Amino acid sequence: ELGDVVLLLAFTGLRWEEASGAWTSDVDLEQRLLSCQRVSPVVRGKRVPPGTTMKSRHARRDILIVDQAVEPLQRLLARAGSSSGAEPVLVTGERGRGPLHYRTWRNKLIEAQAATGLTYTAHQLRHVYASILIDSGMEDAKIARYMGHSNANYTRALYGHWFPEDSRADADQLSAAIGAIRARESAIAK
Repeated sequence: ELGDVVLLLAFTGLRWEEASGAWTSDVDLEQRLLSCQRVSPVVRGKRVPPGTTMKSRHARRDILIVDQAVEPLQRLLARAGSSSGAEPVLVTGERGRGPLHYRTWRNKLIEAQAATGLTYTAHQLRHVYASILIDSGMEDAKIARYMGHSNANYTRALYGHWFPEDSRADADQLSAAIGAIRARESAIAK
């Protein structure tokens, strides 16, 4: 059941607090958008109900739902729909009973890590999404918006080592500039 949560985090870039604060009504599969509007952090071991202020005003955003996230979201919605809880939370505990607590998530994640040898955290899954956005060639400003960052400079500083460098294009651009300078110098010399 928690594999769908892994896919949700990896294919949306949600922070744990954002995923646990998401409501079923935040998901629009027809428009392929997940509206990130609230968080539900854990404070001193206790989950704060959804509605807590976002990390920043930029964290409030719409996230694209990619093809690979549709089926996991459908299963999460179905489980949440079977929940008898008052909160319409998207990420529910096992068998749809109430919200999924971070402690439960971490314990299941540790079990999965022991079984597979793969080690990752909820936040590292967010980095998976960032790397996918970067690899897609998307503009820096859009990447920042989908990640919930305040500006593209912050995103580039954080993930700059992942942005591909097109050294051939840079070399061509410099060659053209040098050629233009040399042509001007030649024209002046005549």
